[in-house]
Amino acid sequence: MAMFDARSGGVLASFAMLGALALGACASPAAEPARATLAGSETTETTAGPAPEIAPVPADGETPDGGEPWDGAVTEACAAAVDRSFTEVAQSSDAVGVTSFWTRGRKWAACDVVGGSDPVVIVSAPGRPGFDERSLSLTTTVVAAGEEPAVRFVAAGLLPWPVDEISYTFPDGSTEAARYVTSQDDADDTFWAVTYTATEGPLVDPGTEAAELDPVTISIVGAAAEAFRLPWEELQRSE
Repeated sequence: MAMFDARSGGVLASFAMLGALALGACASPAAEPARATLAGSETTETTAGPAPEIAPVPADGETPDGGEPWDGAVTEACAAAVDRSFTEVAQSSDAVGVTSFWTRGRKWAACDVVGGSDPVVIVSAPGRPGFDERSLSLTTTVVAAGEEPAVRFVAAGLLPWPVDEISYTFPDGSTEAARYVTSQDDADDTFWAVTYTATEGPLVDPGTEAAELDPVTISIVGAAAEAFRLPWEELQRSE
């Protein structure tokens, strides 16, 4: 199967370095993105540990309050893509795009926007309170990030407990760390987002076969630490 197939498939594998973590989310892109595929690997080991109960304190210091000033164009684009009953509470940006966070009660939505591309929306799912393969999964979208084709990868959510770092190592060798931002409406809510825009290499090459790519490695470090190796098929949001 080629890299830009609208379908995805594979088998999950995970291993723990220390402790446990757990979050939840399902996703609903505004428009069905192009999706990649990746071959699987075997589960090796998982151990559990208690979740800490203190407020999140990322290793690089305090999280920005709401991420202001906000990008008004992103707010407008996401307002049209996210359920109208939700309210924007934070924004976080990288060099290419902006991720906007919205809430309604205890439900949340993350909306990622790059240039003239359609917003991609990730929404929370009831009954998924911790980090697992579903909550860590990615949206994969072909975006307008310059003259050449680019692929945008986004994972985001509401932290269920403190972490110092969440990082993703992609099959092309790039490692991206999460950004954190607190809700402007509720200082107890901290959102995270990992975003990566590939402009060259195997993740962009339409001739790349799934079996040629390594799983994505995800590291979560806090009071406990855990690492996941997630094949592309399991890592892709499909809703």
